[in-house]
Amino acid sequence: MLLAAIAKGRRWLDDIASGAASDIESIAAREGLSERSARMILSLAFLAPNIVKAAFNGTPRGFGVSRLTDLPARWNEQRQRLGLAISSCGRRRPAPTVPQIEPTPSHDSLSRGFQQSS
Repeated sequence: MLLAAIAKGRRWLDDIASGAASDIESIAAREGLSERSARMILSLAFLAPNIVKAAFNGTPRGFGVSRLTDLPARWNEQRQRLGLAISSCGRRRPAPTVPQIEPTPSHDSLSRGFQQSS
């Protein structure tokens, strides 16, 4: 059902872009839907590609049409809203690495090294 809704949203966007439909209101009338329902389905045409890919793969579970409609336009904000840490190429981001800091020599060890070299 989710993939069919995404495909329908993309088809409707193509209809509007090509002039086959003048606006979402005409699509809603043609499909026998409320404008709100038509807008929700149309919004699926703007999902981040890796969210669509995840839907195609069936992961993560629990992402239905209602959860994916009315998301922000920016793809990174979509991922944040859904709690996904996915890079633009569809793979999980590696955990950030913490740089290793070398211990600073203590004052005593510096003075001992200075005295030994004198």
